[in-house]
Amino acid sequence: MSHSHTRTPAFAPRHSAASARRRLTHFPFAVCLIALATLTCRAKEASYRLYQGVTIYVNNPSGKAFDVKLEVRDLNLFSKGPREVLFKVYDPDGKTPVREIIPDDGIDGKGFLPRLGGWDHEMWYYALCYSRGSKPMFPWSTYSDPKRLQAMPKRTFTRRIRGGRKGVYRILLVGTRDHYVTVDISRNLKTAVSGNHTWLHGHGSMFRRSYVYVPRGSTRIHLALIEFDPPQTRRFTLTGPDRKVLFNGTAKPGFRQQMIALPKGRYDDKLLALEVSDGPGDYMFHAHFQLSHLKLKLRTASQAVLAPDAATARAVRGGAIYHDGEIFWHPFQVRFHKYLKKLKARDFIVYGKDGEEIKPSKGGKTYGWSSKALSYQGLPAKPGFVPLNGVHEAPPLSDTLMHNYSLHKQRGVLNVVLRDLHNGFMKIGTGDHRTAGSWANLGYIFGTYGYQYWRPAWRVLQQTDAPKEAKAIIREALLLGGDRLSFAVGIERVNGNAFSHIPIALKYCSQATQDRMQLERFKVFFNRFATEAWGVGVGISKSGDCQEHFAHDNHYGSYILANLRAPIADFPNSEFKPISDRLRKLYSYIWCPYGNANPWSARTHHSFGKKEWAGNDLQWLGHPGKPFTVSVNDGDEWFAARRRNYYAVTFHGRLAPMWLVNGFHGQIGFSGGILCQLSVPGKGLVFHSRLKGSYGKGMDLPNWRNFEIHSIVGTMADGRPFVGAVSEHLNTKLTGNVVEGSGEVRDRPIHITRRYTFNTDHILVEAQLAPSGYVPLLTLWSGDRAKKLCSLKEAWEMIPYPLGRSQGPNKVMLYAGGDEQLGELSDKVVTGVRMIDVRRAGYGARLRFDKPMAVKKGGQQTILIRLIDKPTVANQISIKYRIEPYRQ
Repeated sequence: MSHSHTRTPAFAPRHSAASARRRLTHFPFAVCLIALATLTCRAKEASYRLYQGVTIYVNNPSGKAFDVKLEVRDLNLFSKGPREVLFKVYDPDGKTPVREIIPDDGIDGKGFLPRLGGWDHEMWYYALCYSRGSKPMFPWSTYSDPKRLQAMPKRTFTRRIRGGRKGVYRILLVGTRDHYVTVDISRNLKTAVSGNHTWLHGHGSMFRRSYVYVPRGSTRIHLALIEFDPPQTRRFTLTGPDRKVLFNGTAKPGFRQQMIALPKGRYDDKLLALEVSDGPGDYMFHAHFQLSHLKLKLRTASQAVLAPDAATARAVRGGAIYHDGEIFWHPFQVRFHKYLKKLKARDFIVYGKDGEEIKPSKGGKTYGWSSKALSYQGLPAKPGFVPLNGVHEAPPLSDTLMHNYSLHKQRGVLNVVLRDLHNGFMKIGTGDHRTAGSWANLGYIFGTYGYQYWRPAWRVLQQTDAPKEAKAIIREALLLGGDRLSFAVGIERVNGNAFSHIPIALKYCSQATQDRMQLERFKVFFNRFATEAWGVGVGISKSGDCQEHFAHDNHYGSYILANLRAPIADFPNSEFKPISDRLRKLYSYIWCPYGNANPWSARTHHSFGKKEWAGNDLQWLGHPGKPFTVSVNDGDEWFAARRRNYYAVTFHGRLAPMWLVNGFHGQIGFSGGILCQLSVPGKGLVFHSRLKGSYGKGMDLPNWRNFEIHSIVGTMADGRPFVGAVSEHLNTKLTGNVVEGSGEVRDRPIHITRRYTFNTDHILVEAQLAPSGYVPLLTLWSGDRAKKLCSLKEAWEMIPYPLGRSQGPNKVMLYAGGDEQLGELSDKVVTGVRMIDVRRAGYGARLRFDKPMAVKKGGQQTILIRLIDKPTVANQISIKYRIEPYRQ
């Protein structure tokens, strides 16, 4: 990495004793700078936890050869399969004397801890434990204990770096939170370090005192701190070069963030001082600079780089490279800038069909909220352009131009494309990934979701006669960015719609470079994405959808139908086609044209609309047709049954983890054998379960009286709300025409079983509660307590019917035996009910009971069937009834 600008000292040296005393008084960080030999962020051996990774800058002013020794340890606690480590070393010119993937240690079991995503979801898990007066299975700081680390198995890798180039070498290590890597640099070379892509993990005395270089154009610092384990005792102090204290505080109550404005230009090329006080627990430090490029006016961000002394901080310069009045982060960016600068203005002229010059303009289709794609109106256009991110983000100019390039092959167009690619590549910062905003989910900002340069770069390398120099630069950029993206499996894994953009980007990248390592990395990434090998609840589920929040979401889950169109169009026989077909098959069963019948949805309450449905050319299987009873895609989560007089869908599968639900308004999704929809084919909807709002809004369990879901609901003997649909029936199977499953109700000592028998003209519904099988262990010394623990004082079977007057009016009539009418459903409890008739315009359904029941209307459009009228032990609570759909 080349650094050739004139250095401006951050602090002018003072030599008098009085001035030294003043510095000690006003700038306490300076007290122990002379003791730098003891710091762990210097070159001597240091152990880093990869969250997801670290970038280590090695100051080598003499350019001498040196060794990099790694000791890799794997906790094997969080990961649910094999996890590798990316190991790269860049010389000052950006060449890679080391570029390799360290294989997994061979222990690829299920892991011990709950399924977690990125740092934020881990924080929610620990917050849930601590907020309830409990503790997690493993306190977060457990793993960093030096003796524990020393006792763990390690694998050692030593690589000789020949040197020959004076300047700063860069070591990139990327893995998972399970990885601890101890790094030792020979020749006692000084180093600085930054985290990527979000956090730098600290433990012991790491980063106790550090210098932080401020890149030119920095406007603000986004600072964040985490100290999971109480007591949170560490204090963080950030001081400016003018001795102004920018931050002085702790991470209490476990997480803290703050945006710090910087005086315009005053801190450029100066040093900040960071001091971290001693403490027993581990912590995570995040600081990045938000900045505007000096000429390009791009808004980007760069991770703060921590150095043990001022000289190293100035030499490393926060990873920045200054050239031609601009700021760069990688040598290939400088070379691309130089290449484009050699071109003349006329080289970028684009001509229309009439031979006249045309200018780019915005117009045509709107993307996202309001953005429109930039295009050259008047160029020959080839039909069939498929956006990489559907309707959500406007494609860059280079993408649309390269789609049509074969029709004209203008050199001016190609040069415009190269310039656009350069601007896109300028967004790749420290850590070899795009940095933007406060947090960096690379699925959103570096996959094809919000970073759509992978496809036009592929076209330039594989489909044009662009100059070799330009192609070499683009290939280097793709090797750098693609390698890093293939390890984006932290917070990215949680948001499935964005996570799906990573294998798409890797497909274009690997096909562009034709690099053996990237081709293999794409294959590994895609296979894990398609088989949940990136973790339970991640990627494509056994039912066929792309999961959100480790569960299922109807709206966001449907996004990848659009996401996959581009790679399928560009690579018709690729791995993406079977995934798309399987997803389309799933939605053909579980979509509902009459309403949002997706009570299992783990983020949003709504589905995608009829226009989107028609645009995806899907066929809903609830229309009249040949009878069937199926486990949808053999996933044993959704089950669908169609007969002449009914179409029904139930859901028994996965819910988002409880610690994650705790971070939302209320319960985000329901399961437990819930009846999602029941309709009369060719007529309309009779019953459907629905959420009140997105992200759990309105679905907090104490609000169960206003729910509109199918479930046993009520109140425990101790007053806590009970909703039986907050359960996963992962043992559910289809036997003939009978679907049966059972599971524990979350946070309640109750087990629930549901069974559906799909007969020719009716559905038999059965539900049974029982004490949890774990209760004897919880109440070992008190049988009476067990009885109370497993009792309910109120229980109802809730059945929701459609809102409003869609598909005709609702009229719910109650009957005793025969035709004896007891009146219309109301808020008043009516006893002796043997049959309920839910009438619509020309169709409906009758509910028949084998004994008289008490019935009333719920808080919304629901029927409540009373199961008990006094405190009752769970195993004495059950219901059995027939649903008889009909058409008139």
